Amino acid sequence: MFRTLATSLVGASLGGLGAAMIGPGPHAKAKPFTLEESCKPENRASAADALLPLFQTNYDAKIKEAFASIGGPAMLTIGDGHSNGLFFNFMAHVNRTVVEQRVNLPVVNVALDTLGMKGCEATQQRLAATSPRSGFVSRLRTKLSGKKPQPTPVLKCVSVEGWLPSELSQTDQAAGVRGTGTCRYNMIIWTKPHILKSALQASSHGVLMIDTDVVVRQDILQESVQRLTEKKGASIVTGIENTRADRINTGTVFITPTGRMFTEIMDEWIKENSNYLNDDHGDQAALQAVFLTNHRLLQFAVTYGDSVGQCSRMARVATHYNCYANKLAPMKSQGDWDVATQTAREQLGLHNEKGFSKQSEWLQQKIESLEAGGEWIIPNTHFE
Repeated sequence: MFRTLATSLVGASLGGLGAAMIGPGPHAKAKPFTLEESCKPENRASAADALLPLFQTNYDAKIKEAFASIGGPAMLTIGDGHSNGLFFNFMAHVNRTVVEQRVNLPVVNVALDTLGMKGCEATQQRLAATSPRSGFVSRLRTKLSGKKPQPTPVLKCVSVEGWLPSELSQTDQAAGVRGTGTCRYNMIIWTKPHILKSALQASSHGVLMIDTDVVVRQDILQESVQRLTEKKGASIVTGIENTRADRINTGTVFITPTGRMFTEIMDEWIKENSNYLNDDHGDQAALQAVFLTNHRLLQFAVTYGDSVGQCSRMARVATHYNCYANKLAPMKSQGDWDVATQTAREQLGLHNEKGFSKQSEWLQQKIESLEAGGEWIIPNTHFE
């Protein structure tokens, strides 16, 4: 009854942009993953649920280890090699904010494949090499001066390569692996609440799961903690869908393990997650369904309001570059698609021309809107 009601309500709330599919649930015996069968709309839920034992066995502990070592709130990003360009840009903005505003914004990036992990490690090495505290002399001067150390960017890389089937990395358009609502894209965003739950089980300070097409301008972690004080017992902060406070956006989701209802919210979100593998909004539609049908849990949720702008709208704390159908042209026209950075990625084998030309449409759309808003910057500029 709960799932049926959730499906009808969220379908209405999203304006008919995609009907949710109710999956058959986990099978007693997992079937081998194939694009032809597992990606059929009626099979996606059971195919995804069959991947959960592998996650718990091989990857859950790695994520927990990364977050347990951070002594405060942290950000969580998730992606594969196709999103390396956006990840580099995201980290450049985070680094700028850390240095210019002297705040701590640690990031744990969970890479879904080898190329994504290489991109994270390359960024990690660059941060270490250019950090103002990376040298012995610099650290000694800071210690002798008695001044509080300058915050520096913190990036941890966690690989979960092998969790998602390798078949999903194929770029055969006929197999349904390109664009929102398709098998590949929705399987990637399906991982988000599962990874977030593992992070929360290890963090005692709170985790902000954030998409890499979000440009951070101020201390979004402090803003997240502050938002929770607006409502007694609040446990979760979400973005809103293009100024609609009644529709959430999971491009920015902060949850604290100290809240009263965070465990139940996460459990209900995960319970619904696989049922929305055919919805363009995926994990977002699942969480929206939870709040539409469980008003008790909704009482413990607050939003970022206008502090995080959607659809490239400039905002005080951050801007989320969603909502765009074609972003590449305006990026190039305004000169914010950095050719030198693209060349460097190609030289590293992290983003070659072939991969760029065939990458998923949702990534190109995000990059194009970043460009249009003047937010696609050269990562090396802010690493120096």
